Amino acid sequence: MAESGEQKVPKDVEDHKGGKDKKGAKDIPAKKPKTKAERRALQEAQRAAKAAAQGQKMPAVSQQRPKGGKSRGHEAVVSSALGSKATARSQLNLFSHLDQYEKGSSLSLSIGVTSDIHPAVHRLGLKYANGSIVGSNARAVALMHALKHVIQDYKTPPQKSLDRDLEISIRPLIAFLKRCRPIAIGMGNAINYLKYHITRTAEKSEVEAKAYLCEQIDTFLAGRVHAADKLIADQGASKINDGDVVLTFACSHVVKMVLNAAYEEGKKFRVVVVDSRPRNEGVRMLADLVEIGMECTYVAYHAVSYIMKEVTKVFLGASALLANGAVVSRNGTAGVAMMASSRNLPVLVCCETYKFCDRAQLDSICFNELGNPAELLPRAGERSSAACPAESIEYVAGFADKPTLNVLNLTYDLTPIQFVTAVLTDVGIIPPTSVPVVLREYNRELPMSVS
Repeated sequence: MAESGEQKVPKDVEDHKGGKDKKGAKDIPAKKPKTKAERRALQEAQRAAKAAAQGQKMPAVSQQRPKGGKSRGHEAVVSSALGSKATARSQLNLFSHLDQYEKGSSLSLSIGVTSDIHPAVHRLGLKYANGSIVGSNARAVALMHALKHVIQDYKTPPQKSLDRDLEISIRPLIAFLKRCRPIAIGMGNAINYLKYHITRTAEKSEVEAKAYLCEQIDTFLAGRVHAADKLIADQGASKINDGDVVLTFACSHVVKMVLNAAYEEGKKFRVVVVDSRPRNEGVRMLADLVEIGMECTYVAYHAVSYIMKEVTKVFLGASALLANGAVVSRNGTAGVAMMASSRNLPVLVCCETYKFCDRAQLDSICFNELGNPAELLPRAGERSSAACPAESIEYVAGFADKPTLNVLNLTYDLTPIQFVTAVLTDVGIIPPTSVPVVLREYNRELPMSVS
C-alpha cells in the first residue's frame, strides 16, 4: 500500500522519464540544434551537390553575413558582381539592425562585369560607394538616369510581357545599388514611381512602353526635382530681407539655390555657414557662395551657440520629411535647429515633396545609415599637436585592431517637429504637420511609400 501523498508511477512512464525505452535501452542523447550559419552551409552544400548531379554550375553566394545586421545584396547575382568585401569587425548592438558599413580595399577591382548588371548601374554603384555622388537630389537624379539607360537597352524575352519582366529585371540592379550604399527615402519613392508606371504598360507594345517609361522619368525629374527646386528657391528668397543674417548647415543644393536667388534680387544679407566633421561639406557651400560675391562667415559646429546671437533666420536642407513632421537630414542638423529654436529664430526646412514619407519616427536609431568609421579618426602620419600627440594618432588610427574600441559614424539625425517653423516645398510653404495631407493627395495618383 502506497503512503498517503504518494502516487505510484507506471514503470513505462518512469523508464521514459529516465531516458530509457521499454526494452531498457540506454539513454538517447538529444540532438544539438544547428545554428543559422550551419543550416545555411548545409543548404548550400545540398544545392551544390544537386547542381553537380545535373551538370550545372551554381553561382557563388557569400555564406558569411555581418553579425546582427542585414546583409547588403544577398542575391547571388549581386554577390558575384560585387565580389568579396571586408565586413565591419565590430559594431554597437544598439545599431546592429542597420546595414553595416563595408569597404573593400579596391572596390573598382573587386566588381566584375556581368551580363546581369547593366554598365550604367555598375558605374553608378561605384560612384555611390566612393562618394563621387552625394546629396539626396543628386543621388536620385543619377539613379533615374541610370534606370532610363536600362529601359532603353531592355528587350522583352520570348513568352514574357514587359510590364511583368522589367520589374523583375530591375530588382537585382536595385539590390546592387543598395550594397554600394543604402537607398535614401527619396530614391525609394522614385523607384516606386517607376514601378507604378511599369504596371501601366500592359496594353502597349515594347517600343511604346519603353518610350512611355522614358517620358515618365523625364517628367518626374523635370517636375518633382528641377521645377520643385526652382519654386522652393523663389519662396525662400521672398523670406530673406535686407540686413538679414542667414545661417545654414553643411551643403544643401536647394538651400544654395535659395541664397543665390535672394542675392540675384539685389538683397543685402550675410550668410553664416556652419560646418562639421567628418566630411566638412560646408567648405563646398562656402566656396560656391564666395565665388558669386556673397558675404559669408565660416564657423565650426561647436561655435553654433556663439554665432547664433547674430543670426536672424535659419535655412536647412533635408534628406526626408516623415509623416509625424520630423526631418531626416545630415548628422548635426538637429543640434542647429534646437539651438535656433532656443533663441526663437525661424527654422525653415527646404524639402521637395518626393522626399515625403508615410513613416513615423521618433529617433535616429531605428532608421539611419552607418558611414565609414575611419573618417572620424585621424590617419596615421597626420600632423600632431600638443593636444593630440603623434602617439595618440598612431594608436587610434589602428582602431580595427583594438577589440575594446568601437567607432560609430552616423550619417543622419532626426529633428523633431517642434523645432521646425515651416517647410518650403513645391506645393508652397506648409507647416510640418501638413505632411500627411500632401502624402494623401499624392497617393491618389500613385504610391509614395518606400519599399
